[in-house]
Amino acid sequence: MKSNITVHVGYPKCGSSFLQNIIFPRITDVYFFDKYVHLFSRFNNGDKVLISNENIVGEPLQELTFKYFADIIINRYNSPNIILIRRNKASLIYSYYCELVMNGMNMRFNKFINNYKDAFVDFLDYDKVIGYYKDHGCNVLVLDFEDLQKDNKNFVNCICNFINVDTPDYENIVVRKKKTRFGINCRVITNKLFDKLKL
Repeated sequence: MKSNITVHVGYPKCGSSFLQNIIFPRITDVYFFDKYVHLFSRFNNGDKVLISNENIVGEPLQELTFKYFADIIINRYNSPNIILIRRNKASLIYSYYCELVMNGMNMRFNKFINNYKDAFVDFLDYDKVIGYYKDHGCNVLVLDFEDLQKDNKNFVNCICNFINVDTPDYENIVVRKKKTRFGINCRVITNKLFDKLKL
């Protein structure tokens, strides 16, 4: 019998905003939480629970590895369901970088890669993360972000079938617009200027 506890562990930049804002809140008969602090919550037997936070898989710039939260999940819940969404690695890294720039970072992309390439090599070892959960008795659903881009209806159906719930009705909208390289480069320059003005 499949567990009533489902955890969407990440990855970041793989449709988390779409799922957390559009899909998961509309699923009926499921208690949905979008903060990883809820991993420490206690739930009643029989409650169907869905916890979703893309940083459960770790944060490469803060040296927080996936094992920290994975061990909490494995030790607290009996054979939980794990949803892991992966993405082309180069595309994920650049999207991750863009978000940091939009939040004020003023580092050029080449320097960013040189500074953090080792952290991302470990962070994006998908097979290691998937294998760890499977080796500890978890039911793991692995999906590709590119399939969400191609056919979001089928993508959402796969998730709902996995956790044994009805697929909710929803509007197909873009949660976040893609940033252009030119726009990101301009933002880096702007961030540098603002940093100098703060001095």
